[in-house]
Amino acid sequence: MSRRRLLIALVIVLAVSATVVVSWHYASEAFRDGIENWAAARRADGIQASYASLVMRGFPIRLQATLRDPVLSRPVPGSGGATGRNLVWEWRGSEISIGIQPWNPGRLDLQFPGTNQITVPFGDRGHTVFAAAGRATAALDLDRTGMPASADFDVSDLDLLSEDGEESVTVAGLELSAVTHTFDTPTHQNATFDLSVAGRGLDLPKQWNSPLGSFVSVVECQASLMGAIPPGPPEEAAKTWRDEGGTIEVHRLHLEWGPLVIEAGGTLALDANLQPIGALSAIVRGFSETIDALVAGGMVQPNDGGTAKQVLGLLAKTPKHGGPPEITVPMTLQNGCIYVGPVALARISPISWE
Repeated sequence: MSRRRLLIALVIVLAVSATVVVSWHYASEAFRDGIENWAAARRADGIQASYASLVMRGFPIRLQATLRDPVLSRPVPGSGGATGRNLVWEWRGSEISIGIQPWNPGRLDLQFPGTNQITVPFGDRGHTVFAAAGRATAALDLDRTGMPASADFDVSDLDLLSEDGEESVTVAGLELSAVTHTFDTPTHQNATFDLSVAGRGLDLPKQWNSPLGSFVSVVECQASLMGAIPPGPPEEAAKTWRDEGGTIEVHRLHLEWGPLVIEAGGTLALDANLQPIGALSAIVRGFSETIDALVAGGMVQPNDGGTAKQVLGLLAKTPKHGGPPEITVPMTLQNGCIYVGPVALARISPISWE
């Protein structure tokens, strides 16, 4: 190659390199401005959005913003504060990484290293959970207003710890997908939010003393929120949603907990005291072993357990393709207790709106 050709090639390489550097720098500054503008727009909507610092990475083909100490919270309108009962919700992270491809700015790829703090407004001080994972990622598709229209989360080796440090839950794997739907005038017949959750390998707190054991192999749920939850204090918003006919339609609930396997679907709602109630139809396997465990755990009296086993045994059928006997029974939630047929499976803590 002649010296002249070599010089031309060098000039081309330098020009292309300079173009890439300038283009990435321009795109990164635009991305930084977009994040700051998004945070300002959320604050104008009543959502507190802040972070301690923002660093751009990803050169040369990717844009990645790392935010230190990010905070997102929605105070109750007119509450004058952002703690405890004054919060609709709050999320605090040690760090979040937001990445995009320049040719698809409407899709964000997120990573959540470190510890995340989530607060919801139950009780005078709110209820806070600390979460840390070996891997936590999300993909968000934004609508025209910059808010998520859909989100997909993928989490592994998740540790959840209560604020007082006394209760912890570990989850080997968790997948969550959510989609929002907007309507001009939503009614209770419109699904405004779809949620799909799949968890595996859940270790529950030992102090819960569950007769089925502290390990849940699988829990999966697909559900839709019917009707729109209006803005305002949580109790008032819940009342309005309930009074307008709001429900949660459970399309599928699958649970494998000790000997118990449940496949169910139905409807959940709030009663007159704003406590959850529900009516579902469930296919149950392992009912005999489950009743034995409930009797051993003191949740069911021996005589009642024996009667329940006889009745359920008469209703049981063997699947066409083989397998353990199964029964189709009503599954209800009322008065703070979950019933599978006539058997009280578990109690749940009441929702405190005070």
